[in-house]
Amino acid sequence: MIFIANISVGAGTLPMPKDNVYPFKGPMLGNDATCTAQGFLVTFSQICFLPCNVWLAIYYVCVLVFKLEARTISRYIEPFFYIFSLVTSLTGSLICLKDEFYHADPFNAHCYTARYPIHCTWVPDGEECYDNGSFLYTEAGYNTNNAVTLYTVCAVFGLLIICMLAIIINTYRFERSMRVNSTSSAVQDSNATTSPNVSASQDTNSRAIDAANTSQDNGTTRDHLKFSRIVAFQAMLYILSFFIIYMPAAIALSSNEVEEGAGVYSRIFLQNFEGFFILCIFLYHKIHNMRRSKKRSDMPICEALSVVLFSGEHHDDICLENFTMVQLEIDDVRERRVAMMEAAMMEIEMDEITDDKAGSVEAEKYEGISFASPEVSYNIGDAVSSVGVSFAPESGGVSHPLRSTSGPQYYNYRSSQSKSDSLGVSFPSESTSGRKCYEDNYPLSYGGESSC
Repeated sequence: MIFIANISVGAGTLPMPKDNVYPFKGPMLGNDATCTAQGFLVTFSQICFLPCNVWLAIYYVCVLVFKLEARTISRYIEPFFYIFSLVTSLTGSLICLKDEFYHADPFNAHCYTARYPIHCTWVPDGEECYDNGSFLYTEAGYNTNNAVTLYTVCAVFGLLIICMLAIIINTYRFERSMRVNSTSSAVQDSNATTSPNVSASQDTNSRAIDAANTSQDNGTTRDHLKFSRIVAFQAMLYILSFFIIYMPAAIALSSNEVEEGAGVYSRIFLQNFEGFFILCIFLYHKIHNMRRSKKRSDMPICEALSVVLFSGEHHDDICLENFTMVQLEIDDVRERRVAMMEAAMMEIEMDEITDDKAGSVEAEKYEGISFASPEVSYNIGDAVSSVGVSFAPESGGVSHPLRSTSGPQYYNYRSSQSKSDSLGVSFPSESTSGRKCYEDNYPLSYGGESSC
């Protein structure tokens, strides 16, 4: 659409009729048919391009603010905007074609929607005035046409400003949350170095979870911030270019006076270079991404430009495919994040299964042992405090079953605080007569006098 509009506007006064009453300095070599064709193409492409600017801004908002996936946008949102742009442009341009409303316009250096001559809009009694009786040929119709055009441009301006503010605020909040998360992570790491390790299994699990979370958070955060900054800057360039291009036209629509000098030249120049501005923004984004890689960080700008335009390596990414769209890698980042979390959880489950099997093997070594009068105390190393449990054959209280070779024996138990730095089981010193003596230093260390 931009290409069609630029070609049509670039033709200037050439398609205008030779007997045109307006004193344009450019050559006028056309007729009514060529003037109508030029006016139709300009109107169709400009009406279609206005919603596309809004769609481009909304696309950036969906990606950066609402975190929608590219597949979701292309499947559910993008077709609606394309259909809406096509329907509105065809409706507006065909209505003007039906009412024969494409003529030379003193407000523009090309054929456009206008009454001919322009003064017939307010003084329709002249012999040179052409009137087919349609609403657009009345003063009210002319004012309505200008008002609709002006309000449409202003509405687009408003939507673009809202999208611009949303992108800026989202990028600022994301960077601020990054700083807060970095600070809180540092505090948690410092606290973790001073806190006790309650068990080896829990310590292993927490280390694996922390490593997985830290890795995926750092990678996702860096990638998201990188794309957010680049795409936010590119979105701002697109929106600002739209303001620069259409601001003179909006000022001209708000006034019924014929422009002269700088106002006319600025509109002609800016509207013809609209596609060039957008192409420069798009190529800047591609060249910037290419030179950010380590292999091509020293590549000259001219060489990078030739690679983007002519190299088959980047053929799918240049303007022949998604001319104004930016293909982000947020989907890949999310997939890597999920894969890392699944791998971490699988590793934790395997460690727990291994620990359970090892504990079962060690427990089998002591199955069937009879303890006559055991006193057991244990403590977790490097802990601030721990709980020791002693067992004694007392007559009252709650009974606790211990396994023996001759059948179950029941012992009462009580808990007490212990601050020892080792894990051990102590037995009262007895002779070996009448009981078996077991000596094993793993995984428990036995204290007391032994006669084994």
